[in-house]
Amino acid sequence: MENLDEVIAWGQKRGWIGDNKARLDYLKAIAANTATYSRTVNHGPDDTSPFGQPVYLMDMNTLELKEYLLSGLSKKEQSRIFSN
Repeated sequence: MENLDEVIAWGQKRGWIGDNKARLDYLKAIAANTATYSRTVNHGPDDTSPFGQPVYLMDMNTLELKEYLLSGLSKKEQSRIFSN
């Protein structure tokens, strides 16, 4: 994951609640080394998107991590939705 601290700072400025806050809390725990994330697909997904797709944070860039905080979408779903 790239620029995790930048994404966390960006997310903290928004004062989120609910699912968005839970995703932000998860990224903060990863940064604090109190939570882990999958480093390979064999470790299983880090989350499940609202559409039921597995979410892997390992290969998300800064923009994709911000989108994950906003929507919970997987990288594949983000590509499909925002590439149009």
